[in-house]
Amino acid sequence: MTVLPPIQTRALGALTPGLFNPEEYDLFIEINPTTCCYLLFNHKEQKADYLGEYQATEPYEFSNLILLNQVFAKDKMLQLSKFNQIVISSSLSQYDILPNEVELVPLLQQKWNKTDPIAAIGAHVRYQQETQIIATIQAYFPTADYKHRITGLMQHALLNNLKAADQVVLDFCSKSITILAFKNNELQLLNSYSYSGAEDIIYYLQLVFVQLQFDQLKTPVWLSGEISRQSLIWNELIKYFDAIQLVHRNSAIKLNSAIAELPSSFYFSLIGLLPCAS
Repeated sequence: MTVLPPIQTRALGALTPGLFNPEEYDLFIEINPTTCCYLLFNHKEQKADYLGEYQATEPYEFSNLILLNQVFAKDKMLQLSKFNQIVISSSLSQYDILPNEVELVPLLQQKWNKTDPIAAIGAHVRYQQETQIIATIQAYFPTADYKHRITGLMQHALLNNLKAADQVVLDFCSKSITILAFKNNELQLLNSYSYSGAEDIIYYLQLVFVQLQFDQLKTPVWLSGEISRQSLIWNELIKYFDAIQLVHRNSAIKLNSAIAELPSSFYFSLIGLLPCAS
């Protein structure tokens, strides 16, 4: 099978292979169906110094092991070994959000299983992954820790105190959206949906607003992920929801200037995995 290599869309930062010590850096990788991106984080200076991103070549996605191998084997930054730690987050699989007091029912043993605790809301994220995908990642990063993408998204939202009022977080990732709705200081709803156009997104949002009795003129809707003010989706959303705005990164997280200049919505879930400077 012939598969065109993924397209490198970003390489931002002040690092050059062979000219820095990888042991001073943590590697954070996020694998989504159509994007694979990563950050190199200097754990001594508490600063993200480099960002790389690849776009999958249609019609293939990063669940295709050929694409993953091409990224990991050819990117010179990722070929460096001896990183201080490596964390892999992914949205290639479905997930469940379960309160801590719920007794876990065993999942299918044919797949790789993982649970991410989220102490701030007294719950955990439970998900599975295809064993072949995990085996491919482990071949390059045998010491990696794993999380679901939703974990980084929730951690960043909670760090930014987005649960402090009635509001909605709308996150975009690879032709799917995730909606987090907070009401009376509590997370009331979290779910992900596939979409094909702005009308699908507006429909899902309106259902949430009706269910939670939110005001489309006043209740804030924070946008994160693969979205900007110049997009057609943004222009459609502001026709129905007056309090639309991009999420803000936590100010305590330090970024290289080239990364910091990107729209604040970009890589929100990935940046949410970074340790927050005290």
